[in-house]
Amino acid sequence: AARRDTQAAEKERSELAGEVGKLEPSMIQVQEEVKTYEQKLEQAQQQLVKKKEQAQQHDSKVEELEAEIAAAKKDLEELQEEYEEAKRDAAPDQVTLTDEQETEYERVREAAAAASVKPRQQLAILQKKLETARATAAECSSQLDEIKKRKAEVNREVNDYTERSQKISESMKKTEAD
Repeated sequence: AARRDTQAAEKERSELAGEVGKLEPSMIQVQEEVKTYEQKLEQAQQQLVKKKEQAQQHDSKVEELEAEIAAAKKDLEELQEEYEEAKRDAAPDQVTLTDEQETEYERVREAAAAASVKPRQQLAILQKKLETARATAAECSSQLDEIKKRKAEVNREVNDYTERSQKISESMKKTEAD
């Protein structure tokens, strides 16, 4: 009877050892997958930091360009005011101008137009730069959102694999205890 109990116990031990042997490769695979996803998560976090830095740089560039545009618009307004003032000085009552006054008016008008060419060109250039910077900032924002989504997905997968690893570990401990 004792021999039979010993053989039954040995058989059960052998079967349990076989089950543990089957679970170990699965446990190792899960651990490797967890490591892989942790690495992916770290890479995604590094990319997120880089994209945030780029977004900050683009924001500061956009602010710079907006300030330059505001300054150019102010200069343009001042030139326009000077032109209007010169125009009023040249013809205060909308009276018919003499030839001399007409000549002076045209000279002042042309001088104002010539003086406003460069600020208008600068304004156009700055507006183009601003639009480009805004487009780049929008693209960076889009990439940032995509990275955040990828990070959330990797976190979810890491959690899934961690749970799976814990279940396998608990199963192995239960099997060893039996």
